[in-house]
Amino acid sequence: MDGYNAARREPNRERLAARRKNPKYRDADLARLAARREAMPHEAWEHSYRARAHRYGFEPIVESFTRDELIEAYGAHCWHCTAGAFEELDHYPVPVSRGGAHRLDNVRPSCLKCNRASWRDTPAPIAEEPPALARTGEAIDRAGLALAV
Repeated sequence: MDGYNAARREPNRERLAARRKNPKYRDADLARLAARREAMPHEAWEHSYRARAHRYGFEPIVESFTRDELIEAYGAHCWHCTAGAFEELDHYPVPVSRGGAHRLDNVRPSCLKCNRASWRDTPAPIAEEPPALARTGEAIDRAGLALAV
């Protein structure tokens, strides 16, 4: 926790605890938070992605995009089966567990059923040992493709 937030939080700790216990304020705060999450789901997606990437031991790579941009790129239906509704965000073709980035080109709209089953179709894990090109000075991205340096 940085110094600024800690300095602001400590003197207000009791006041904030009392506010959370008061149903009048608690319900209003929860309603405001729910409205914000509904209006801006991309913030929750990014937060969830960062936590998952850290849990898997990867440095998070985030390029922000909105739900509208995702729908414009891939449609408002499940990208995998085309019959289901857009219920979840699927990191595909490279999942978070294998170092996939949170970018528009690595996410797809997905229905719940397909997102839960998509791990079966993902490519093999990225090798721990980088290809020989890396030893010759060329950079390698997470998918194992040579990049110009």
